[in-house]
Amino acid sequence: MPKSRLTIEDGNPSSFGRDILGYVPIKVIPGIAGLFCIYLLAKQLDPEEYARYSSVLAAAILAVQLCSTWLANAIQFQLPNTDDCDKSKLVCEVIGLQSILFVAFGLISSIVVFFATRDFALSILCFFLVGFQSSNSLMQAVMQSVKKIMYQLALTSIQSFAWIIGLLYLVWFFPGNAVGGIAAITFANALTAVAAGYLLLRMIGGSSPIDYVPSIKNLRKIFHFGLPMCFWFFATQVFSIGDRLIYPFLGITNETGQYMTFRDLAVGITGFLTMPILMASHTSIMWGWKDGDGIAQVQDILSESVELVLLLTFPVLISVCLIGSDLMGLVFGGEYRTSALIMALVYSSIIAMTLAMYFQKGLEVTGNTFLLAKLALCVASIFVVVSFISISYFGVIGGAATVFLSSVFYLMIVSIMSASIVRPKFKKPFLIKLLIWSIFVIGLDWMQITVLSLESSSQAHIFYRLAVFAIAGVMLCLSDKRFRLLLSRIL
Repeated sequence: MPKSRLTIEDGNPSSFGRDILGYVPIKVIPGIAGLFCIYLLAKQLDPEEYARYSSVLAAAILAVQLCSTWLANAIQFQLPNTDDCDKSKLVCEVIGLQSILFVAFGLISSIVVFFATRDFALSILCFFLVGFQSSNSLMQAVMQSVKKIMYQLALTSIQSFAWIIGLLYLVWFFPGNAVGGIAAITFANALTAVAAGYLLLRMIGGSSPIDYVPSIKNLRKIFHFGLPMCFWFFATQVFSIGDRLIYPFLGITNETGQYMTFRDLAVGITGFLTMPILMASHTSIMWGWKDGDGIAQVQDILSESVELVLLLTFPVLISVCLIGSDLMGLVFGGEYRTSALIMALVYSSIIAMTLAMYFQKGLEVTGNTFLLAKLALCVASIFVVVSFISISYFGVIGGAATVFLSSVFYLMIVSIMSASIVRPKFKKPFLIKLLIWSIFVIGLDWMQITVLSLESSSQAHIFYRLAVFAIAGVMLCLSDKRFRLLLSRIL
């Protein structure tokens, strides 16, 4: 069977591999900025104050899922199937709908934040953060749908620099206060929303949402696909970050700041490594399915994507298990150290949810989003009940274990439900390579500590072990032909 025009090996300028390279700077710039901001906040805030900051972000993220992210996903699904003359009208209608939803869910998130933190300033900031972030999410989705990569790069660059400048300015005036961190994030999103609005107006020829009377036909299509995705996005975020809101309600503060700091770092690192693949594969799969490329070609993209994700994240997981705790203590200070078990559970749950994005594509491409929503809501409902129990008895480790089990459970059920349509397939040599690499690296680290009697927690030795893991990880990636091909195109 000939190779799909969408696979990495194909030299076509519109190929999947070329799209990945196009999205790399879009994620590299905010990835670096985000990691720097997390570092800056962790150095400025004590763990309890960082937990307050993280709880506000969690409330804002959940609200954005309800008022915007599902609309963004719906427009990515609908635009490829819309006539060129109707695309501007569809975009304007969706923006108008999103503006109405933001007010409702922004107020709800503000109320939740106020009762969780008893801080009126954080509550008000949360409302505006939801508004600006939801606008950015929707407008970025429109640009991604039509592959306006340079527009996306401009927006992410503006947002990233605004993050850094805002944080550096505000932490000077609000030292040790979560209000400064949230204000900086809100300022960055506001600036980006203004720029995104300008670029979007250029794309749609100066039209605006008030130029159109909403089309019942278009809105029905959006709701048919998007409303189930609303519940799906919200539910998946509930069992991914919902525990951040449970800790303050239960009055649990021990290790919560350390846990949330590491989770933010882990999400940032994973997004930095894998989001270009996800963004490129999603658009390629949707267009490929629409163009009738066939199940085999779409499955090729899914399989390549999953193997690349594991190639990039598996070495990080091994490193987290072996030196994560020591490295957190060294970089952020002793008060931010947490157990290797918690860190392993956190990063494993992030990998599981990243893989789930690919294993559920069979349901997405066929528009079976209502089933996705029901599966996610089922997992989220179980998660909330179990989390209150596990966190009450076991604290942070109970919460981390519940998030991990929920993520794995969701991955399993979407994989089973999508199997009859299309799903990724693992190649045995690839899995064997990962196994051999992990045994080698774990054995090498054990030999350094035990046989050579090196002090595992000394500063010099932590950096030495980190360098060994980094070199081993790079060698693992370079052993893959697809990764070498992508790297050669960059260089």
